[in-house]
Amino acid sequence: MELRESEEEFERFRNELARLRMDHSLSKEEQRGFTREVERIDDFVREAQETFKRIEGDIVAAREGQGDCVKKEEAFREELKGLYALLGQAEEAVNAADLDRSQFKNLIREEEKNAETLRGEVEALKRRSTRPGWSSRRSASRWTVWWR
Repeated sequence: MELRESEEEFERFRNELARLRMDHSLSKEEQRGFTREVERIDDFVREAQETFKRIEGDIVAAREGQGDCVKKEEAFREELKGLYALLGQAEEAVNAADLDRSQFKNLIREEEKNAETLRGEVEALKRRSTRPGWSSRRSASRWTVWWR
């Protein structure tokens, strides 16, 4: 009976040992899984830090670029002010030229009217001079009177 009890106890110890070995193997596997998870998290943290540094650098560069853009915008605004002033001067010059042109056109019209009147008078003189009984002496005196 003692032998049997010893064998049963041995069998219990052996089962206990197998269970403990299996628990130990599971613990080691869990430890390896946790280690991999910790490494993965560390890698993620490292990559996130690098990304944040890169983003920070991009932000700094963007702010510097924004400053440059603001300076360029101010320069363009100043240039536009000058161009608007020149445009105003050019408009005034065009308006003055239009006024001069209109006045000149009116003067030409008046001169054309005067020329037409003179042509009519010349035509009338030609017709008179070709009439019978018109003497050159008479026409010369009339011509002289007309010019006086």
